Amino acid sequence: MYLATSYPGHKVPEEVLSLARAWRAANSSYSNPFLSIDFCNILSQARDDVRIFVLRDEKTNKPLVFWPLHVSPSRWARPLAGAFSDRNGPIICPGYTFSLSELLDAFGIDGLVSPGLLSDPNLEVEHSEQSSAQLAVIETDFGSYLAAQKKENKRFFKNLNRSRRKFAEDYPDAIFTFDDKSEDLLQELFDVKQKQYAATNKHNVLGPAWARDMIAELWRSDSKSCRVVLSTMKFNDQLIAAEFNLLSDHYLHGWIVGYNRDFEVYSPGNLLQFNILEEMGGHGITHYDAGSGASYFKYFTNAHVPIYEGSFKAKKIPLTPVAALREMWALMERSGPSPLQPGMGKIRRRADMILGSETDTRGRLEGFLQAALPMLNRTGND
Repeated sequence: MYLATSYPGHKVPEEVLSLARAWRAANSSYSNPFLSIDFCNILSQARDDVRIFVLRDEKTNKPLVFWPLHVSPSRWARPLAGAFSDRNGPIICPGYTFSLSELLDAFGIDGLVSPGLLSDPNLEVEHSEQSSAQLAVIETDFGSYLAAQKKENKRFFKNLNRSRRKFAEDYPDAIFTFDDKSEDLLQELFDVKQKQYAATNKHNVLGPAWARDMIAELWRSDSKSCRVVLSTMKFNDQLIAAEFNLLSDHYLHGWIVGYNRDFEVYSPGNLLQFNILEEMGGHGITHYDAGSGASYFKYFTNAHVPIYEGSFKAKKIPLTPVAALREMWALMERSGPSPLQPGMGKIRRRADMILGSETDTRGRLEGFLQAALPMLNRTGND
């Protein structure tokens, strides 16, 4: 039998944190920086709704599971950092195996929305389709890695080499910096992203105060298991492209990416990605994780990590109006009239983005209003 407990993020016993660090070190499935205990600590400073769920052996009181989450009053959970999260899951004591629904039931959680629930041999995920994250693993030398990728993707790398030569001819004084410490360039990257959100009517996840606090804490962090790396390309102090990535030991996770559209003809995103991969080895980094959504990264990919995406439910869900609405929406999205299904899926994903980034009622209402305006304008023009 097991005993479930939850703590506010800033009140977790040090014993539990130490054990979670040891379990993470013992299981390569937990290498991603989103699973770092220091990342959890930073989020606990930035948001006051972080809950740490701990499962113990009832007889010995020994902790067996450590899982940081955000849980709504309706008992629906989202991963640590909400809309910023690319990977999440429970950290489990070696030698133990649990099912996802078993843990959700034990913690009193009706369900979980996650874009990247980790695939862990100690975690059984029932009735869910696996996806995969794309990785570039460079454990020997970059030259060998590049030769293998060129062999598989000749046309892409031929075009990339042409772009690199043309860019070098036109901007010979351009500078690439793997770990740039410029706060001005960091702010410029975020300005680029927020303009992109506005132009494409996507929710501005960088807007909430907690998101800025999280980024500020990560920027100051010198923890080996959780810090950020800003990689930039610039010319005469003008930003060409930048990536703001999360690093834990040897594992770099691609996170926030932007580029100056004035340089679009050179494919600046690909140029920057190439430079980052080429430079990683010199910093002791062997893995670059691009997640599952970066289609261009398939040409750099030489390994995959299985993950789960979507909604995951507990076995025992109380019959409440919110639960009934979720079930009805899921049914319509899955089995409703075919013209409606794509739209309903799009609305759900947008709602998940808003609910995963906005923590107060006003922010959520403004987010939903912004999402609705294009639809209302189209209706008004019909």
